[in-house]
Order: sequence, then structure tokens, then C-alpha cells
Amino acid sequence: MLTKKWLEDALARNYVIRIAFETRFAVLPLHLKKPKFCALDFGLNLRKPIPDLELTEEYIAGTLSFGGLTHYCKVPYDAIVGIEEDGAPAQVEQSRPLRKMPAGWRVIDGGKTDGEGERKPA
Repeated sequence: MLTKKWLEDALARNYVIRIAFETRFAVLPLHLKKPKFCALDFGLNLRKPIPDLELTEEYIAGTLSFGGLTHYCKVPYDAIVGIEEDGAPAQVEQSRPLRKMPAGWRVIDGGKTDGEGERKPA
């Protein structure tokens, strides 16, 4: 399951963590709330540093830059549907109901996707 400890370990290795998630559960700028899914990068060595990167037992958060404008973003772990570390699918299990996910993202709860991105049990 995706945990604070897992994220801390990945960030300590200087990995860039890209998470795909359902936008309805996240705090985001309005232009990113319109699509059902979004992907954001978190890391300690991004080109534009995240000055207030926060990891809790429930979410990852921080002020990110979008086209030169900054916005505080907060993504609960339960909203995450896919994750990559340094550009490769991460080996993380997520225990929650199956949901739709963006095409091309790895299922992180042991399921498989059909051609439409619908997640199905393995």
C-alpha cells in the first residue's frame, strides 16, 4: 500500500515521483480540476523546488509551479490510481475499490485494465 514511508524512501533516493489521481479528491488549481484524472510530479530536486513539501499518513502536498504560477496542491493517497518513480512504474500496492484510471498508467492495486482504461480484478 502507498504510505508516507514509501514516499519518504523514494524521495530520499532523489527520485521524481509522478502520481496519477482522481481530481475530485484533490486540492488543485481550477484548470486541473476539470479532467477526471491528473498527474503531478513531486520530488526534492525538481527544477522548481517545492518549498513546503509535506507527507502525512493521509496525503502528499506542496506548492507546485504551473507555467510560472504557484499553487498549493494536496493529493490524498486514496485518490491515487497510478504512480511512477523516476519514469518507471512503481511497485506499490494500493488497497481500495477499483476505479477508472488514465490510459497508459500502471494499476497499483493488482488489477488489470481493458482497452478503455477500466480496471478489472487480476
